[in-house]
Amino acid sequence: MRIAVVVVSNNWERLRYCWEALESQSFSQFCVVLADFSLDQSVTKSLESSRLNQERRVHALSAKHTTVNQAWNRAIEQISEANPPAYVPFLNDDSRPKPTWLECLALSADRAGKRVGMFASMLLAKCECHIRSAGHTIVIPWGRPDCRYKEPVMPGLEADPVPIVPCGVVPCGAAALYRWELIEQLRGQYQEQFMDEEIEHYWTCLDIGIKAQILGWTSELVSDAVVVDAGFEIDGVKTLNDRAERLQQESRLALTVKFVPPELLPEELNDQITHSMAHMLKRGKGAILAEALEKLCRKRESLLEKRSKWAKIAAELQFDTVKLLCGRPQ
Repeated sequence: MRIAVVVVSNNWERLRYCWEALESQSFSQFCVVLADFSLDQSVTKSLESSRLNQERRVHALSAKHTTVNQAWNRAIEQISEANPPAYVPFLNDDSRPKPTWLECLALSADRAGKRVGMFASMLLAKCECHIRSAGHTIVIPWGRPDCRYKEPVMPGLEADPVPIVPCGVVPCGAAALYRWELIEQLRGQYQEQFMDEEIEHYWTCLDIGIKAQILGWTSELVSDAVVVDAGFEIDGVKTLNDRAERLQQESRLALTVKFVPPELLPEELNDQITHSMAHMLKRGKGAILAEALEKLCRKRESLLEKRSKWAKIAAELQFDTVKLLCGRPQ
């Protein structure tokens, strides 16, 4: 298969509509690698009668008792290195790709230069009337989508696509496509987990994007590869639960420790982190913040080793990581 779509799920009711959307794709040269981290493997059982499974285009594996990123990594390991795909898209189980999603991604990837290793989908909010993300820009603050975040989708969007942002764009992890060569370079040559299990949840795609750009890979937005993020409610209707908020803070700080030496900490990032923590305290979230900091301390030595490693790689390749993190072109 040219494309291996990787999906992780522990809830069939959540995955059902995503799966139906995959079965409706106009592009057929793909298989699905599903990491089922439900305790009773109920997701795998539920898709047994699906068309993709009957066509032997599903590779399911058990990932119970894992974190989400551990499950992603197990799915990547499942992909055959003897006959690897050209591209690997990652799709959240509550994302609903439009019928031409994979076709548009594959066409753009085939036309792109060989050093374009990351492709961002156009993500719409659940209402489909607002852009949820058109790729993340690696700027302060961490993880904020590009400047069109929450803007209404204008008539004629397909005919007048959103322009590619030239600096620091990486795909949003809810619907991202990567070249297999990029994945293998990180895992093989640099001995790095593709999904860093110490930077869980919200910031994984930024971690991948930073490493990829240090190594000379670039990214493109494929604005006609449209995906509806059914888990994203507009105007702040959906709020984070305590676990999600703890992971968000913990991984934001872990990403900072991994790539930014304290003496080079940009003022903008320092202000953003301070403001975020103060906001949590004002909302009575001090216990959650303390748990995030405690878990971060356990990862400190490992993160510092990774910082040293990636600083050395960046220096050898004459790449200024701090400029990237501040949103300034190389």
